[in-house]
Amino acid sequence: MRRPPRGPGAAPAGSPLLETLPVRGDVDGLVIMGIPLAEEGADRLRRWGPPTVLVDSAHPAFTSVTFDDEQAGFLLASHLRDRGHRHIGYLHKPQRSLSYVSPGMLRRNGMNHALRTAGALEDLELAANDLVAARVFAAEFLGREHRPAAVICHHDVLAAGFLAGLRAAGAEVPAQVAVTGIDDGPLAEGLALTTVRQPFAESGRHAAELLRSLIQSPGHAAARTLLAPQLIVRETT
Repeated sequence: MRRPPRGPGAAPAGSPLLETLPVRGDVDGLVIMGIPLAEEGADRLRRWGPPTVLVDSAHPAFTSVTFDDEQAGFLLASHLRDRGHRHIGYLHKPQRSLSYVSPGMLRRNGMNHALRTAGALEDLELAANDLVAARVFAAEFLGREHRPAAVICHHDVLAAGFLAGLRAAGAEVPAQVAVTGIDDGPLAEGLALTTVRQPFAESGRHAAELLRSLIQSPGHAAARTLLAPQLIVRETT
């Protein structure tokens, strides 16, 4: 199963799932995917005690498997910079809380690093983290007098909506606007979308292997596995 896109607006407040998960003795281990872990939830898991591996989030008390979001942003911005773009937009939904480091913050850090001596990054904020919002935004974007000539979308679904809106308005991609996403899968391939590939299967495999090791040999110190992104260049840039 493909996990849902990770939006930068997710909050680290306790997840209803974690808050209501019954404390039971027949659970050998847990894999928690895509949920930023607040201290309350972390304390509850520590008291409960089953070996736990986090995927797509990190906490110093737990073993985790995460994606190098900062490098993903760096790769995309570097690619666009090398294509001659100096004014690049980052299309995303605003983050609701600054009490944790989100994938969006890390990606933005990487983009800024790539552009620090040769360009500027502009935040393009959406009302919602979905295809429809990105498609609607495209018309507004094209009406701006000074707009980026390249846009990095926070994930491929946003890129799909943005591309649909641009093309419906008659804009040429990439001649007028270059577009990238982040994730890579059938959607990106079908749209010939430049993107960054996240190693989804690899992250699941690592998480399962780490959890098995923790169950077999309890007491190991928490470790973090950081998976590398891969730039996939297609027709939209």
